[in-house]
Amino acid sequence: MAKANEKELYWVRIGHLFDYDGLARQHGLPKGELPRGAIIGELRGCLNDALMVEDGHLEKVPADAHPVQCGICELWFLTDGMRTAHGNRDHRPRRTPDLAVAAASGHDPMGRYDPALIDVTGDAEEADRESLIHWDQKG
Repeated sequence: MAKANEKELYWVRIGHLFDYDGLARQHGLPKGELPRGAIIGELRGCLNDALMVEDGHLEKVPADAHPVQCGICELWFLTDGMRTAHGNRDHRPRRTPDLAVAAASGHDPMGRYDPALIDVTGDAEEADRESLIHWDQKG
């Protein structure tokens, strides 16, 4: 049983199916649906609260949880992995290859590489070689 000063917080176990009391719209989520892992806080006395808990759509946040917050929409998530999945689905531009993102943001104004965006696959270097215009060659 929870102590008097402890709140019973709940998280979304089955995501992208519903909004809870306008929370997804408040945070500007694209489809107005809460993602898996989002912490909704205390139950607010909505019509289907008991049914949502009984059916497993909502679960109590474990006492040993260490929630993390999304830096874009400011929702709180049960785990870092759930926050990352939410970011990839709800905030990342669709149809943008990872290498294109790295190429667009991989250099600072001084022309140095950002060490966090090093291409370990070699794909970017190969693409650069194929697209180079060789001004010194006749042809």
